[in-house]
Amino acid sequence: MYIWTGLIFDKSDEEYIRNICRDINKNYGLIEISYTLPQHISLKTSFYFESYNEIINYIKEIYIIY
Repeated sequence: MYIWTGLIFDKSDEEYIRNICRDINKNYGLIEISYTLPQHISLKTSFYFESYNEIINYIKEIYIIY
């Protein structure tokens, strides 16, 4: 099985990021492609694993460290 992990921002932070992107696009004449997708930070790209519980526990350990 493959899994992907990411951190999703709350709505106020999403709007802050979207506004910055809109300003950049406006200043450089770029087209707005998609601001409706949730803003996120990829924590780890898709990777293979065999045990769902093992990976959940691994991710919990990482969060506890930080």
